Amino acid sequence: ITLEVLSFNEVVRSVLANQCEIGFVAYPVHDAGVSQHPITEGQSVCVMPAGHPLAQSKVVRPADLREEPFIAISRNVPSGHHVDEIFAAAGVPRRIVIETQTATAACALVKRGMGISILDPFTVAALADPRMVWRPFVPGYPFRFSALTRTDRQVPRIARLFLDEVRAAVSAPARTSYSA
Repeated sequence: ITLEVLSFNEVVRSVLANQCEIGFVAYPVHDAGVSQHPITEGQSVCVMPAGHPLAQSKVVRPADLREEPFIAISRNVPSGHHVDEIFAAAGVPRRIVIETQTATAACALVKRGMGISILDPFTVAALADPRMVWRPFVPGYPFRFSALTRTDRQVPRIARLFLDEVRAAVSAPARTSYSA
């Protein structure tokens, strides 16, 4: 098994080009050449440095983030586009100080105190650290993690077994509370 971390568009292209057996994505794919196999879903969260005043909130709303240094996910990533739409609909401008392609990079920047971000709950929980806390973001948007395969190919046994392990890992009892 080889695991490569690629952008959303690169994952879809790799599956379609037959460069991999399975691709993992957090957004719907609208291409007849791929089948989506649901794994799990969750709602977006607001991630902030530990000790931030918003850490006392039960939920975070767009208006709460007015004038806060914001770490944005790039507009060419579906989640970045969703966040842009949420803030535009709320009429709340953001003070974007950094833009990145990945939630992993955004978490690293939050941990260093460089700003606040809106991210998927799975990456955030996987990178949990005492330097970072998160709260539900309202109105949130769903992340629907799924595996992609080509519609015209049977998935090899080893790839099916790997997918079974991934499903088992995400269905195991998870941390259900937000960090304090």
